Amino acid sequence: MKKIHLKNIVDVLAITLLIFLVDFATKANALQYLREPLIIIPNFLKFTLQYNTGVAFSIGVPYILQIVITPIFLILGFYFVVQNFDISKWQIYTLTGAIIGGAIGNFVDRIVYGHVIDFISVGQFPVFNIADIAITLSIFIFLLFYVKITRNS
Repeated sequence: MKKIHLKNIVDVLAITLLIFLVDFATKANALQYLREPLIIIPNFLKFTLQYNTGVAFSIGVPYILQIVITPIFLILGFYFVVQNFDISKWQIYTLTGAIIGGAIGNFVDRIVYGHVIDFISVGQFPVFNIADIAITLSIFIFLLFYVKITRNS
């Protein structure tokens, strides 16, 4: 197993906390102020409050599985990152922290509310939140890194 330095853990935790707090603040504002949809760009972008009881892209999964599987995926995902990437690089600890922060943000919603608070609507895409953006973009970029690393090996 690769050695992890305390500084690397602190870096990941700092990004995790930042993403979690931004997600929490935006969801709190959505809950307080979005009584009706707020159209930003007609027929394309609006803020509209929705409660998502599913997982990614509103896919239905039993609640208990969501609660049990999330921590397992986080642990396995972190292990995968540590084994396959140099966590001391800012890109890697930033992406890792963004995924963990987003996952914790949505996990807290599930525990506290029984659903995830979504409020960003773009075109016909399912409504999402800041946590979803952090998770999805970070995983996508990780996959690009991983493909590049494995091709160069």
